[in-house]
Amino acid sequence: MLPHAPEVVWKTLTTSELIGRWLMPNDFAPEVGKRFTFRTKPMGDWDGVVHCEVIAVEPNRKLVFSWAWRARRSGCTRLSSFSQRDIRKIPKSY
Repeated sequence: MLPHAPEVVWKTLTTSELIGRWLMPNDFAPEVGKRFTFRTKPMGDWDGVVHCEVIAVEPNRKLVFSWAWRARRSGCTRLSSFSQRDIRKIPKSY
């Protein structure tokens, strides 16, 4: 359990500059349909870019986005999703 109000956690998860402090530089905005990227130093076969799209936003309750990265030489793409649902209902024992 994070020792912060849901609004503080929400702000940290949805403000581009704050996300950049704990994850990667980005151009995120909490708008459904927004395509954005995370960028970092390339490593091995990866160019350091994660391509994302916001799927759902319910302020202070739910954030869902998809993300994918591509390996340069193999052309392999990895597609995943991130979901944070109802941050007010995370059990204290979590």
